[in-house]
Formats: sequence, structure tokens, C-alpha cells
Amino acid sequence: MIVTFAPLPSYGKSHVISFLSMGLSKKGKKVLIIDLDPKLFITSFFVKENKIYPGINSFQNIDIVSLPFFEYSFSSLNYNILSKMMKDTKIDTSSYDFVFIDFKPGVSIVSMNSAEFSNFILSTISNAKIKEFREGMQAVVQWISDFNLDLKYVGNIIIAETKPEELAQQAYLGLIDALKPLSDRKIENVKKRIYPFNGSLNFVNFNTIIPVRKDLNDLKFTDKRKYPPVYRLLNYERTRNIVNDIVNEFLNRVEMA
Repeated sequence: MIVTFAPLPSYGKSHVISFLSMGLSKKGKKVLIIDLDPKLFITSFFVKENKIYPGINSFQNIDIVSLPFFEYSFSSLNYNILSKMMKDTKIDTSSYDFVFIDFKPGVSIVSMNSAEFSNFILSTISNAKIKEFREGMQAVVQWISDFNLDLKYVGNIIIAETKPEELAQQAYLGLIDALKPLSDRKIENVKKRIYPFNGSLNFVNFNTIIPVRKDLNDLKFTDKRKYPPVYRLLNYERTRNIVNDIVNEFLNRVEMA
């Protein structure tokens, strides 16, 4: 089962992957994170910078692999690039319960390859990124309708400092606007691939809101820290409750698909 995040330059994408990975790991699921970001941002949540090396780094039931995407040719829109990279690095994704793909935010050849490689797509939205979120929704809808990618959209996870209800409404309206240019037939086809997969968009936003807090945001693994900062996500009750709620909701949405 391959899961990728929407190509949005939005705060929190890598953080949410970490939350889901840790929560799924605690439930006995084996997780692979494919880090395609040139800065290896999500890898630094689990591995100290001076110990990051090409290949697989492991933490509990989570494997993190950094792939040299820039070494491959982008002379044409080749949707098989990511598959070739996985073959070259001899990674068998079938041995994992979930595979998350993280990449530099934005609509690019990297994000398009990730979408082609995936079964599900999930997005995050934060207060400062409304405009970018709407642009990202347009790209996602185009992938599903025009490129006919076999993707199911499991929803939006909201990261809010204040007024999460307003942000949820903005996320809903952004999706509605992205659908408007399509024909009625295409709109119905796309809506049936968006949670709850029955043509309704009323529950596209996750019920669980991620608050903007230091213990959730400060995840970089520095030399001064003995354990990966993601390790403490499940050590404190208030943080553990948020992670567990997101994971349970995520699993329910995937299982319904």
C-alpha cells in the first residue's frame, strides 16, 4: 500500500508523515518513508545529520530511505523514474504495510512521479498557505481526472494555530473550486475517489486538528539529543492522544477505500 502527500508548499507535510509513521509503528505496522527532498528534512527527524547516509536508516518498525532523485534524467515526462529508482536501490515495497513518499513541496516532475507511484493521496493545510493549497488542489484534481491516475484522496489534515473551523471551510471551498472547470461527468468521477468515496465532499477534512505547538513542531534530531525527537511524540499523553486520533482516522479512511 503506497501513500503519498499532496504536492503543496504547506507547513506540516513532513511532520504529519512522522506522526502517522510513529503511530502506525506502535500498532505493529511496518512503515517505509521515501525521502525525496534534497534537504532530507524528514530523515533528520529520525537520524542525526552527521549520521545520515544514502540507503536505509531504521528506527523501530520504520525504515527511512533517502534517494538521489537529482541523479536521474528529467529530459522528458517519464512517469517511470521513481519505479526505476526503487529498482536500482533494491527496495521491496511489498514488504511494508504503508509507504509514505515525501518530497520538496510544489507541483513538479518529482511530485508527478510520486503520484503515479501511489494508491492514495493526502494533504495538509495551514493558516498561512490558503492560496498554495487551492493551487495544489487544482493539480490533484487534474492528476485524477485528466491523467487518469489511480489515486484515491483520503482527505485534508488541518494544522491550525487559531480558528480551525475557518481553515476547514477554506479547504472545502478550495476543493470545490478545483472541480468547477471539469465537466459534470468528470466531477462525479473525481468525487467518487474522494473520502468518503460516495460522491459527498462533506467529510473530506479530518476531524482531528493538529495544534501548532513546540512539542509537535520541533522534531529535528540534533547532536545534543540522545533519542530521535519523534520518539517523544508518544511519550506524553496530550501528544499521544493527537497522534492516536490521526492514525485511527487515517486507517478508517484507507480501509473504507
